[in-house]
Amino acid sequence: MNRSSTRQTSGTVPIWFARAVSQGDIEGYDARWTVVVDAHPVAPDLIQPTPGSTIRTDRIHLEWVPREDGTTYRVQVSDTPDFSSPIRDVTGLTSAVLDLDEMDEGPFHWRVASIDSAGKQGPFSTAAMFTHRLQQPPPDPRLADFDVEDGRIVLDLPTDGRRFRYQVARDRDFTSIVEDRTVDKPVISLVGLVPDTYHVRILSYEDDGYTSGFGPSRKVELKPWPYWPLIPLLALLAFL
Repeated sequence: MNRSSTRQTSGTVPIWFARAVSQGDIEGYDARWTVVVDAHPVAPDLIQPTPGSTIRTDRIHLEWVPREDGTTYRVQVSDTPDFSSPIRDVTGLTSAVLDLDEMDEGPFHWRVASIDSAGKQGPFSTAAMFTHRLQQPPPDPRLADFDVEDGRIVLDLPTDGRRFRYQVARDRDFTSIVEDRTVDKPVISLVGLVPDTYHVRILSYEDDGYTSGFGPSRKVELKPWPYWPLIPLLALLAFL
């Protein structure tokens, strides 16, 4: 059974060589041929979205480097890297931009080809991938119950790849913060705080570090423990 190898010389017109090699590593003669690649009109370079980026707006803005010879463009967007079934296939574009609306969430691949004045389409550009995620509203602690016995507020939020930061303050403007923690679960804990009226708020971090910021705050009242006045006395007795 033979195997083969190829190599390419440098130069304006590439020349390809192929040589068969037997299982006993006996090499045959070189076969050579000239390959002419018809790559005109040249595919434009993609500008945005940049490869691997995440877009959180409803509208997705595609942009590429324009040509100045009356070229039009064809754009394909696919949810698979092989573009076997593009979800968008737009041709005849006269400007080097395309806005996409009503796109689902998920990873997508896009590429652009140039079309000359005679209607001839060149090769597509190298495809680039981006992810579309709709922007989620900030977490709202007012939507969860405060467990008086447990001293916690547990929010019903997805946790996959997310982290959370909550703050507890004595005032609604959060100028007097008593707790500022980053946690793995959407839980606001007031355990260990002295009885008082507090304001709490929480934000979430996506797996890429993105955050929509703090949402609305909520007022929480920690009522005194029935035996709270005895605590100083018990502390004193502990030293006796």
